[in-house]
Amino acid sequence: MFNGLNKKEWEEAIAGQNEHLRGKYGYEIDTSEINADAMNQKAHEAAEFMSFMAASLKNGVSVNDKNVSDAIEKHIKFMQQDMSIDANGFAAQTRFLMTDDFHRQMIEGQQTGLSYYICFAAEAYAAG
Repeated sequence: MFNGLNKKEWEEAIAGQNEHLRGKYGYEIDTSEINADAMNQKAHEAAEFMSFMAASLKNGVSVNDKNVSDAIEKHIKFMQQDMSIDANGFAAQTRFLMTDDFHRQMIEGQQTGLSYYICFAAEAYAAG
C-alpha cells in the first residue's frame, strides 16, 4: 500500500525523470511548488489505474472491453482536475510513454507489455 511521500521525497523521486527529460527534451518538471498531498493523491489514483490495466493485460482482457474503457474514462476524468486533456490527448500521451525508453521501461517494469496495452487501449477508447 502506498502511504505517500513528503515534499523532499517527491523531489528525490522525480529527480531521475527530470534528468531524463532535461537531457533528451530540454524540459524540466518544476519541483519548487510540489504539493505532497496532491501528488500523493495523483500517485494513488495512477497506481490503481496501472494495477487494473496490468491485471487486464495479464488476464487477456481485450483493449475494447467495457471495463477497460470505463477505467480509461475514469482516469482521464481524474487527470482533468488539473490539466486540459481529452481522450485524444491521453492516447497521444500513452504513445509518447510507450516510445520513450525511460518511461516505457518504468511501465514495463510493472508488467511486460503494459505500455503497449495501455497505448492501444487508449487509442481504441479515443476512436470511440
